[in-house]
Amino acid sequence: MIPRFAILLAGFDGHKYLYEQVFSLLNQKSVSVDIFIRVDGNSLIFKNMVIQLASDYENIHFIQGDVISSSGMNFYKLILGMKDTTFDYYALCDQDDIWEDTKLQRAHRCLADQSVSGYSSGFTTFNLKGSKKRHVNGQQCKFDHFFQSSGPGCTFVFDRAGFTFLQTYLTQHQELLSMLAHDWLIYFIFRANDLGWYIDAESHLLYRQHASNVAGVNSGFAAKIKRLKLLFNGWYISDLTLLMSFARRGGWVPRFSSPFQLRRSKAQSLFIWLYYWCFFKNRLELDIDSESSCE
Repeated sequence: MIPRFAILLAGFDGHKYLYEQVFSLLNQKSVSVDIFIRVDGNSLIFKNMVIQLASDYENIHFIQGDVISSSGMNFYKLILGMKDTTFDYYALCDQDDIWEDTKLQRAHRCLADQSVSGYSSGFTTFNLKGSKKRHVNGQQCKFDHFFQSSGPGCTFVFDRAGFTFLQTYLTQHQELLSMLAHDWLIYFIFRANDLGWYIDAESHLLYRQHASNVAGVNSGFAAKIKRLKLLFNGWYISDLTLLMSFARRGGWVPRFSSPFQLRRSKAQSLFIWLYYWCFFKNRLELDIDSESSCE
């Protein structure tokens, strides 16, 4: 029986690469797909393109979004608003990448063979100059989900049980919807609740790099310096504080006995371990004390 996939595509003023992306989704081998496109922003060109696609293809569905939104909130609302839970699998999708025709076939095989509910994979970046670079996200370690995603959310696929659990969990804990990094949050939810997750080393996705990327790839010296700055100011420290506070309230008190339990890169794991014990832990305790005094 051919596996049925629901592809949840979060769009924002995304007319430039829409057709190339959508046709790569429609050309997936050995699976059937329905594409649900949620349109944020105020671009009439983009909105009308999606409406026309939904008119031309019965398996493409237009969802009206918000004028002012964020990438994370677009995905959260896509997930929470998905009423059809009869699909075998659910995949997240960005608006400007290209999927190789084996992407979902590979995800189906890995989820079935590994008996897990969540999947992410390697990916290949490319730019307007045509240069490509393959990225492998590495193997899981004990506490990596407290500090990073398993990879870009555009590689994420869930089985039906995992997706319905995610919907229920986000509904019950809506305070988590303020976390900007939706892919990190989703990975954390699966790992913290002992739902199996598989990180595939293979790449079946071309991840477009351009000036409008919400978040780029941590590649090159300048990009690494930019990411390190986020530890002290920016969305990373905000999301880390939110996640750690939530984990503490839920009784998940991670004990980082080794610096190499935190991230899949040993160098990054050592840096984060030092940062956590020297700077972040005291800040977290102050935030928790402040929350308690307000109750």
